[in-house]
Amino acid sequence: MSILIGLTGNLQSSPEFFSWAKVLSGLQLDGSVWNIESKPAFDAFDEFCPSVFICKDSDITEAISKCINEIPELKVIIKTEKPLDNKLDLLKNIQPSLIYSNDHIDFIKEIYSPYLKEGLRVESVLSFADILSFSNSSYKEGLSSDVCHVGSLGDNSEARSYLCKLCYPVGKYNVKLFNDEHIPTCQNLGMISPTMAKDIYRSSKVCPVFASSDSCIPREFFDIVVSGGNPCISTNKAAKKVFGTEVKQFSNFNELVGIINSETKTKTTDLDSLMNNIVNNHTSFHRMAYIFSLVELPAISQECMNLWAGIQESGGINNEV
Repeated sequence: MSILIGLTGNLQSSPEFFSWAKVLSGLQLDGSVWNIESKPAFDAFDEFCPSVFICKDSDITEAISKCINEIPELKVIIKTEKPLDNKLDLLKNIQPSLIYSNDHIDFIKEIYSPYLKEGLRVESVLSFADILSFSNSSYKEGLSSDVCHVGSLGDNSEARSYLCKLCYPVGKYNVKLFNDEHIPTCQNLGMISPTMAKDIYRSSKVCPVFASSDSCIPREFFDIVVSGGNPCISTNKAAKKVFGTEVKQFSNFNELVGIINSETKTKTTDLDSLMNNIVNNHTSFHRMAYIFSLVELPAISQECMNLWAGIQESGGINNEV
């Protein structure tokens, strides 16, 4: 079976598809990644002859649509983040086997009604931990902090304001910020390699996560937990529905400060239960298996879980908090 992942940019710029590629590399499958911008669709489909095609709705083109429709038995899996009016006709023409979103199931009907009204199938597939990239972390004194944040906050000005406030007066908290060029403070330490993030999370007492909506648990939250870090998340209904009281949440800056003060004096949060929950239910292997089950490929779905079980049994993953 040939599985083709189509994307724009490089694989590292799409963390979710990067995780899928790593899972597929461990299976006895012919998995390939196609940069949509660098090779015409007809050439790519002729070269890879996919049985399963995965891409984002934002990347669908007329050429891709024509290629898909030339292979009637092709399983087409589309990732969406929001309904796109300019892609609706193409999606109706393709009739994907599955459109999935990281939004919680309770929000799917409300958010994706434009797709659902056209008879398109949209399912909830939550974010997950990239367990292969973020496990086996190490505490490093040089990376230690009271509070850390890794990655750009995009246009989330409130979150950026919170982090800037924590930096002053200088010395009150040991704050380390990485990979967001828009935070003007000496505690912003610039870009890092992705492989350093897990050690940064593990070496910090608190790792705030800023959700952009109530419907989706940020990917960062899962990665922090399997790194051995201690996350708290801005008010997020999806996280509460999935994890209940296992997750600390804050609705304003003062509540965030209260969590930081509590955790920096005495680390009171027991992360073992949360870690076990994510390792046993919310990894890239679980999500890939679930997606394959949704498109009626049960054998490959089971192979994903068998691979994950084998990695755990071999001792290849250290998830001690």
